[in-house]
Amino acid sequence: MFHSFKEFQKHLTAVGCLFLAGKVEETPKKCRDIILIAKEKYPDLYSMKNAIEEVMGIERVLLQTIKFDLHVDHPYTFLLQYQKVFKLDREKKQTILQNAWTFVNDSISTTLCLMWEPEVIAISLIYMALKMTKLDNCDWVDRQPGEQWWDQFVANLTSDMMEDVCHKVLDYYTITKTESR
Repeated sequence: MFHSFKEFQKHLTAVGCLFLAGKVEETPKKCRDIILIAKEKYPDLYSMKNAIEEVMGIERVLLQTIKFDLHVDHPYTFLLQYQKVFKLDREKKQTILQNAWTFVNDSISTTLCLMWEPEVIAISLIYMALKMTKLDNCDWVDRQPGEQWWDQFVANLTSDMMEDVCHKVLDYYTITKTESR
């Protein structure tokens, strides 16, 4: 099922997405509360009397569009699995895991989970954590000549793909830093 962006008001669709996301992540919010917050930001957009019905209608369209597939795999389990391969002391492994975990937390505010598989996100953000702690040249279990550590988890994953994921998170930091000023 295809729906044109022109057919739906983008801000109303965003409110519908927030409403649905709250339900999916088991942190439901009242539709009225989400609309009230949206009204603070865009007062003239939500002057309609039937805003709740509009949002509920958008929710139905969203569900139909995604074919009621609400399952999203998060990268956390892969982080825990993949970090075990590094031949590092416990403290360094913990630092890598904590940094990568923080990056994954922040990636949730981006569109990465829509663009990449959770395995790719996990590997990329471990890669970023290794680079930022200058441990990217560390050894790993079952190291093979000419291969990278991530090859044992995801085939054909390139550095460019991982850099793309990393840059999305770094761009998010730039945007949020700029907005907080």
